Amino acid sequence: MFSCALALLAAPGAVWGSPKPAPLPIDALVSGSASTLEGFELSTSVEAGSTSVRARVAVPYALRDGEYLGSDTELGLAFEFPGLKAGLVRAAGLQAFLLRPSSAGFVLLGATGVPLRIDDPEDAPYLGASLGDDFGVMVIAPVSGSSLSDYGELGQPVYGAWASHPDGALLAAMATATEATEPGGPSWYDAGSPLSQRVWAAFGTASRGKAWEAGVASVISAGFPGPDAAACRTEMRGSLGHFHLELEAAVTSAEWKGLDGADAAGLRIDTEARYTQKGMLATMGYKLERDSWLDPAAEYLSTFRGAAELRGWFGLARSALRLEPLRGSVPNLELDTSFKPAIAPWLSIASSWRAIDGKASRFDVSGRVAFGRTFEFTMEPGLRFVPEGTLIKGSCALALELPGGLSLELAVNSPGWVEPDTLAPALFEYRLKAALKMP
Repeated sequence: MFSCALALLAAPGAVWGSPKPAPLPIDALVSGSASTLEGFELSTSVEAGSTSVRARVAVPYALRDGEYLGSDTELGLAFEFPGLKAGLVRAAGLQAFLLRPSSAGFVLLGATGVPLRIDDPEDAPYLGASLGDDFGVMVIAPVSGSSLSDYGELGQPVYGAWASHPDGALLAAMATATEATEPGGPSWYDAGSPLSQRVWAAFGTASRGKAWEAGVASVISAGFPGPDAAACRTEMRGSLGHFHLELEAAVTSAEWKGLDGADAAGLRIDTEARYTQKGMLATMGYKLERDSWLDPAAEYLSTFRGAAELRGWFGLARSALRLEPLRGSVPNLELDTSFKPAIAPWLSIASSWRAIDGKASRFDVSGRVAFGRTFEFTMEPGLRFVPEGTLIKGSCALALELPGGLSLELAVNSPGWVEPDTLAPALFEYRLKAALKMP
């Protein structure tokens, strides 16, 4: 027994110590590119558990007639730590609803209380920060771009707070911003808008089952001074056998102004049904947008859409149709198709047709040829037929995958759609891109 006691004293960690936590896996991506039309760009992304950092720096320029034409250097940074998000961000959840009550896409389903998420520094529309998880505070300001001069011209800042249930079943948020004065019209009765303070208060809830989800949110807005406004939104999706149904609907009062001062559609309804079967996918959808949900004479835009995908012994075929009926006019039409034959998996062919006001506006035919894996060559030619004539475009690239996660790509691209007679080597874009992925 005495020997056992000595053993315990000599190695207490073997009995009482806890195992060391395993180190978090770190995923990192560093990429850079140099282009004769867009300049230099370097970006990096590092993720480890709930920590993430994204950064980007770009020096835009274009080579024209032997001269370099440059613009402001672009810088972007976004980072996320437990309980903190900052930098160039995008709104999420209830905050996205406050900004755009009638926006496209689901913003309530699957949302957490955190109002911001970090985004690609090149595309993020806001500069801001949030502190907290289930509850906290945040501030954002619209930014028009990522160049250094854009950061000196930020939009009006918005301050807010939120609270939520851990699983997102209940969400609540408040925000406030100062609305700048607006000049009046040319007539004496078109008075301008004075400096005012606007407050938003929103509440949302969501529920889910094994094969369905549903969410609803509402917001009221008051101006001091200024008009009051309100908006509501609901989202639903569910599956039944081979069918999947989705619905988005939003109603907004005429006086609505979002956090960034933008208007919203008075009524928006978007519904979609999908049918899936082995080797087959079919989709049908309808969208309606009206300037006002009360005025029957208000302007509106309705869209019918459908898509189909077939996969079998012949290969993969896709088609998509979009129809926009116009009041008192012939509907606008969009038709896209693509085909990848099984006997030639290296080849894909696509077409795109557009008709406006009953007249064909363009017809595109394009292809893609790809050979190799470790060393891949791709070529993408295209033809466009328009009433004024024929346009062409094309690109080709060589990509090489190296050991250690390193990849290189050299590409040559035409400057968009151009007339065949105007195409010259000096107008092409020459691009070199390198990327390193770890681990």
